[in-house]
Amino acid sequence: MKPVINFDTFAEAANKLDIRFGVITEVERIPKNKKMIKLIANFGGEVNKTVVSNIGGKLEDITILVGKIFPFILNLEPAERNGIMSEAMILMDTLAPEAGYELLPFIEVPREIKKPA
Repeated sequence: MKPVINFDTFAEAANKLDIRFGVITEVERIPKNKKMIKLIANFGGEVNKTVVSNIGGKLEDITILVGKIFPFILNLEPAERNGIMSEAMILMDTLAPEAGYELLPFIEVPREIKKPA
């Protein structure tokens, strides 16, 4: 567990982050590194970002990510990872239950939110 922070500390950090929701449109494994995957996320219109993430080793079938919506940090400095320029960071995590890995999204947004009856 991480330490508790006060609201001012949170606000200072949060005001610096450009967090947006994007839909994953493509995903592929990076050759020679089973843990790393390259994904393309769309943020509306023609705004696409390439993201390199180490979640590939925790997912048997990475194609389950296609079509899912996750939050991303878009204003991180681009960095080369495994020879690919990564332009953002996906906000997700995984749990390792006893019987293999299970995807635990930080936040996953349903495509349609229905009002309660």
